[in-house]
Parts: sequence; C-alpha cells; structure tokens
Amino acid sequence: MTTLIGTTVSDVSYATATNTTPVLGGGKGFSVGNRHEGADGKNYVFVQANSAVAAFNIASLDSATGVITALQTSTSAASEELCVPQFTMASGDYGWAQVRGACKVKVLGLAAKSVTLYSTSTAGSLDDATGSNYEIRGVQILSTNPSSTATAMSAFISWPKVRILPGVA
Repeated sequence: MTTLIGTTVSDVSYATATNTTPVLGGGKGFSVGNRHEGADGKNYVFVQANSAVAAFNIASLDSATGVITALQTSTSAASEELCVPQFTMASGDYGWAQVRGACKVKVLGLAAKSVTLYSTSTAGSLDDATGSNYEIRGVQILSTNPSSTATAMSAFISWPKVRILPGVA
C-alpha cells in the first residue's frame, strides 16, 4: 500500500468516457484494485462501479476485478469484501472507495449505534435488524440514526466484510 501525500482521494471520481483501458484514472496513474493510504491515515481502493452507487452506500467489492456494486441481502453471500464510496458513482465510473477509517455509511431508520449491523434489501444500506440478513463485520456507526428514513451516519470502518455463517449460501 502506498501513501498518497497531499491527495484527497475520498471525493474524486473519473467518468467512463475519459477512462478506457489501459489508461484508467484519467491518466492519473491509478489502476483498478490499487490500494492507497491517504494523508489522513484512511485507506482506499481504486474501483469501477458496475452500476450506479450512491454516496455513502456500502458496496460489495470484487477483489479480483475491482468492480463494486451496492450491497443488498440478495448479493451478500457472494461478497468478498466491502467498501464505502464517499461520493456518487455512475455506472462505469472509476474512483476511490474507502475501506478503513472514519467516514459516513448509509443505515436505515433508527439503526442503533455500537451494535452489529446487517445487510438489507435496500441496496447500499445497513440496519441493526437481523431478519434473514447477513452480518456485516468491520462497520460501527457512531450514533443512533434519529430519523425513520435511511441516513448517512458518521461511522468507523475497518476492512469490512460479510460474515457468512456455516450452512448459509
């Protein structure tokens, strides 16, 4: 992992039209899958959106291809690792998604702080309701969502992953 000194990576995306193989990142020298540490100590991975991913949505990251998709329960079992883009990415866009550090993460209404979070049927949003959802490890929201609607809440993430229980596929 390389440190990006003096670079703000959390709010930069590159449109598909200016990013074609082999010159990804708008000629900035980034390739899908590159991992870097920001000057603030946060960790990021350079990704490509498979479909539109809203800012602060938790996304499934295919570590082999660097492609992300907004996470939901129906796709959780196939998820290897997770990340959180801090800006909206259109389908096909390239950009940095956060994998470690303080950030915002979208959670459903009234999700409580300091409890285990789970995938939901709402793409990109987590919740504290278990139901038939998958447990998400490495994500902690720092305050309870006071709203009854999905809200981007302050959080700390540390290499988030889906916890797959034995016998669940």
